[in-house]
Amino acid sequence: MLSFIAPHLILILICIIRSALAGTNGTTVQCVDGFGGINATASTAKCNDRNYTPWICPLAECGKDGHLWVPMSGCVLDVVDGAGASNQQCASYNIQNETMYECRNSGGISYLCPYTAANVPYITCSGCNLQPESQAKNTP
Repeated sequence: MLSFIAPHLILILICIIRSALAGTNGTTVQCVDGFGGINATASTAKCNDRNYTPWICPLAECGKDGHLWVPMSGCVLDVVDGAGASNQQCASYNIQNETMYECRNSGGISYLCPYTAANVPYITCSGCNLQPESQAKNTP
């Protein structure tokens, strides 16, 4: 009887260990509160989830609808008062307050766009790991 039980216990133990190790391969994160800090040499990006938890993600595993930018509309230039609203393709973005996001297009020009965490378009990344606390102050 012992020889019958032991292999089953070993199999269960292997499954438990495999499940635990699968979590170390990274997490899928919705970058709702911010995305950017792209490090081209390391091929990584910084992503802040809905709770502003900072993550480091492989750039190749990030995107929205096949792009590395999100569309935002109603955006105005960050430095010009009274400028007209425009649509932008935001390569990086950060929540500024409850009703506004800062968006930087691929040309590095900064805009303010009227979105909340509930309705902002966001990039999703897979294979992410929590950002070490020593670097967390420099999130996107």
